[in-house]
Amino acid sequence: MQTSVVGSNVKNPSAVTPNRQLRPRIKTGCKYLVQTLRARTVARVGHIDLVVNNAGATKCGDFLALTEQDWSEGFALKFFGAVRLCRAAWPHLVASRGSVVNIAGVGGRTGSAEFAIGGSVNAALLNLTKCLADRGRVNAINPGSIRTDRLAARIRRLAEEQGIPEGEAARQMVERLGIARFGSRARSPTPSPSWPASGPPTFRAPCSTWTAG
Repeated sequence: MQTSVVGSNVKNPSAVTPNRQLRPRIKTGCKYLVQTLRARTVARVGHIDLVVNNAGATKCGDFLALTEQDWSEGFALKFFGAVRLCRAAWPHLVASRGSVVNIAGVGGRTGSAEFAIGGSVNAALLNLTKCLADRGRVNAINPGSIRTDRLAARIRRLAEEQGIPEGEAARQMVERLGIARFGSRARSPTPSPSWPASGPPTFRAPCSTWTAG
């Protein structure tokens, strides 16, 4: 399957795809710029086969410390960004019999105290996935606790708050989550813009026609 990537990490776009001409630097939460993304994509590629909503990260922290702006920004980025991209791309997806993959997160099913915004946003995104799955091929992926830079920052913050070594903070977090260990990101000898075989493009393959929601 040939893939043209039209969205990327604004902070480090070169690490995502070599298709530089297809990289409009926009915030998906803005409804006007979403229209620009759709127009540029259709003008360049001619159609839309797959939409992967994988925008950003919400702010972590204690519920009482999070501001109303923190909540608004979290939902604007990940939830309303997905809503607007799906609405903008839907006629094209219908025409191409395409699909949508929403990258949510396990926090949408198992909430935690310091992940109030992220868990709530992911839960809303999972519900949106179910709603849209009644109309077409729409699925969600719930990544678990993977050793990323963001998780490392959470471990450091927990260690500082409790005055304990980072290793002990990590152990406590693993125990609280009820998992055996944190997952690890797969490393490839040569960087590739392609998603692993088990990722979003799988849901575009003919074999996944009956997979929805």
